[in-house]
Amino acid sequence: MATTPHQWWQYVQGLCLRAGLTEDDANDCVWAVLARYQQRRGSYPWEEPSPDLRLLGQLTRNIVAESCRANQRRHQNEQSYCAFVAAIHAATPSPYEHASAQVDYERFLEFLPSYLQRTLLLLMDGYTPDEIAQRLQVVVGTVYAYRQQLREKFVEFYGYDPRISGSCVVNYSGNAARRSQSDTQEVADDATSQSGNR
Repeated sequence: MATTPHQWWQYVQGLCLRAGLTEDDANDCVWAVLARYQQRRGSYPWEEPSPDLRLLGQLTRNIVAESCRANQRRHQNEQSYCAFVAAIHAATPSPYEHASAQVDYERFLEFLPSYLQRTLLLLMDGYTPDEIAQRLQVVVGTVYAYRQQLREKFVEFYGYDPRISGSCVVNYSGNAARRSQSDTQEVADDATSQSGNR
């Protein structure tokens, strides 16, 4: 029978290894088993004249099961992370796709009349309709009308409507985008603003 702390450590380690743990996991579990035993009994096995081997075995099985569940969760999290990273890479356009989109965008820009070119460039730079109206020296309702014309030109050039709900489209900067609820609200705002500025 084990009598020293080291002998008890080896004893519990053997139980963990026989339960199927790797040596590293077994070493981690030994300390957890002995600490839990001390909490239950108020002393370590080597401090007792008659250690409770049955309790020690039960605690070892519990700790081993907890370790296996933790390893399984860690493995699942790693798989989920890898799948997430793969999805990001799959969604990222290749350099060729990016270049093609850029060429298409430049052709689209040339396809537009000059006032729509200026409107599109200002929109891409993040200017609001009010700011664009000031820069173009038009009323804001005209800017909303220009935006509607831009969408119509987009359909004419690309062959589909970038505002169709749920569709994956190429936005005005040539990047892939999916229509959101804010897009729907933007269309509604356009209609309201146009009617209010007539």
